[in-house]
Amino acid sequence: MTHSKHMNRAALALLMALGALSVACGKRDTSASVGERVDATVAEAQSDAREAGEAAKARLDETRSAVSDAAITAEVNAKIAQDKELEATKIDVKVSAGAVVLQGTAPSDAAVSRAVALAQGTSGVTSVTSELKVVGS
Repeated sequence: MTHSKHMNRAALALLMALGALSVACGKRDTSASVGERVDATVAEAQSDAREAGEAAKARLDETRSAVSDAAITAEVNAKIAQDKELEATKIDVKVSAGAVVLQGTAPSDAAVSRAVALAQGTSGVTSVTSELKVVGS
């Protein structure tokens, strides 16, 4: 019977070792607590939201610039069309980020100067470049 007692003790020791191993394997890695994982997730979401906000702001700025350029173009064209000296001229107005470029023809140097002055006097204009050519009258 001594042999059977010895076997029972060995079996019991084996079962205890397996149980301890099972419990140890079942434990999760607690090096990052739930709170830390939540904090990391929140930080990542905030970063993503910040990036999305910056991208939206950039698109809004581009849209504002395009609308502003269109408004400047319309206003300069209207001023040229209403000016007695320039109404019969063919002047193309191009605007990019507030910078105006005048292209086409004008009847005199005075007409070129007048077109430049009208463009410079328009709200939102940052610079005016004249590529106007004087054609003889």
